[in-house]
Amino acid sequence: MLRDCPRALLLWLGSLKSNLGHAQAAAGIGGVIKMVQAIRHGVLPKTLHVEEPSPHVDWSAGNVRLLTESLPWPRNGHPRRVGVSSFGIGGTNAHLILEAPPEAGVRQPTAAPSITAWPVSAKTGRALQAQARRLADHLTTHPGAHPGEVALRLATRTHFPHRAVIIGTDRDRLLTTLQSLARGDVGPDVIQGVAKAHGKLTFLFAGQGAQRLGMGRELYDAYPIFADALNETSAHLDPHLDRPLKTVMLTGPAELLDQPRYARAAVFALEVALYRLVGSFGVTPDYLLGRSVGALAAAHVAGVLSPVDACALVTARGPEALREAAATARYGTPAIPIVSERTGDLVTAEQLTRPDHWVDRLSRPVSPHTAPESLMATPSSAVSNWDPMSPSPTPITSSPASCEPVRSNLTPS
Repeated sequence: MLRDCPRALLLWLGSLKSNLGHAQAAAGIGGVIKMVQAIRHGVLPKTLHVEEPSPHVDWSAGNVRLLTESLPWPRNGHPRRVGVSSFGIGGTNAHLILEAPPEAGVRQPTAAPSITAWPVSAKTGRALQAQARRLADHLTTHPGAHPGEVALRLATRTHFPHRAVIIGTDRDRLLTTLQSLARGDVGPDVIQGVAKAHGKLTFLFAGQGAQRLGMGRELYDAYPIFADALNETSAHLDPHLDRPLKTVMLTGPAELLDQPRYARAAVFALEVALYRLVGSFGVTPDYLLGRSVGALAAAHVAGVLSPVDACALVTARGPEALREAAATARYGTPAIPIVSERTGDLVTAEQLTRPDHWVDRLSRPVSPHTAPESLMATPSSAVSNWDPMSPSPTPITSSPASCEPVRSNLTPS
């Protein structure tokens, strides 16, 4: 059937049995699940426990190849398709073709990023070099694979402890650096290390003072999901302001951006857009923490506050307006735990849904050192990664120690 197909078109053959053994009546649905995930992640999964293809099959007669190694599955202008054929108890229980759904409505970046990162990982250092070698060989024989597409597929694969990130401005430089990593040469364009076995990820939302003129401009131009989030949030903030927020953020004047009402609004809008962008890359925090207006950003992305209510609280001027905005807001249960910057404890859902909590929270001055000190107060650490969602690399304090892996009294799950 495949003999008349162009030699460049290969049919890759894999097996669920190599993963699970004899699945019996579940073989059909198991094969469907495996291939749906393959389509979703853009990876052709290897067939395990195969030393060499069967000698009873003439592999040279057609375009069928055995998947002895995992391969990236880049888009080539056609939908990804797979066939599932399973013979379990009672005969055939799955015989179908699966096709990836059309990506209607998905917008690509309007400008290519200036730097691309390729993450690779393995269980050991030697295996990491081998993985880099296999990827380099594959990309050498598939020159049409786009660097951004490769980066996306690598980022969504399983991450093992031994990791490296190859950084480059173009495909040739990325491939050259990848080949160097395969030889064991780690140059300035490679970040390599061993991930910690345990740890939680906390997103920190900074407060007023982290704003700067032009913040977010390059992300706005390059990533539609960032632009859409900033546009949506700005549309909710603009009715409370004298000038359009995006104009003040991106073009100034700087003196106006530094005014408290615009500074708070700009930091809030940027942090929400950053959160949406990072989330589109598959990064999900275990905890959220915010100070000042950042507390409202954390509450909003956690689902406690709607965009309308959050923006009303952000722009409330004076104690009476703040009380009114807090009293009329509708509160939801947080989908992500929120940490108190004062104590390092989790803020309860009951606290987060009380108007007086937000009046007190937003009226009280916040010490810039409170959050890190409280989170680092106990010897047992559940949080080992601390990522700022802000325009400033040191959003809480000028001390770099405050953004080091934190120690907290959060209980690991």
